[in-house]
Amino acid sequence: MPRIRKGYAEGRWGQIHYKECGPVGDHEGRPLLLLHQSPTDSVQFARAMRPLAVRGIRAIAIDLPGFGGSDTPPAPPSVADYAHIVPAVLDHLGISTASILGHHTGAVIATGPLAMASTVPSATWLLVVIAPQRHVPPRRYH
Repeated sequence: MPRIRKGYAEGRWGQIHYKECGPVGDHEGRPLLLLHQSPTDSVQFARAMRPLAVRGIRAIAIDLPGFGGSDTPPAPPSVADYAHIVPAVLDHLGISTASILGHHTGAVIATGPLAMASTVPSATWLLVVIAPQRHVPPRRYH
């Protein structure tokens, strides 16, 4: 069974926590970035990562800044600000092209104005959005 590996990439506001799971090794398979809804984190995708890896997909679940294991920004980021974390993680992992799946807030980040899909269109193969909503800034609840 594939294993889930954890790591950190350097981003605009410090460390960005991610989890990845590939079909054979940590760095194999077609990359799929998973962007969570708020106020949760990458744990939202934990049960899907191994089944995706078994199907040849390198699942990479990112904790948005201020959520999960990622550092907290000094002020609430905009959608465009959040979109900049994806290229930072891609660069860190040596990935030039990936598909993106965004759920709720993650869908807004992936598709919103100046978001990932429009900021770095050459890096996106496929974009999957689940339950996109009009933008409401993500908030972390304690």
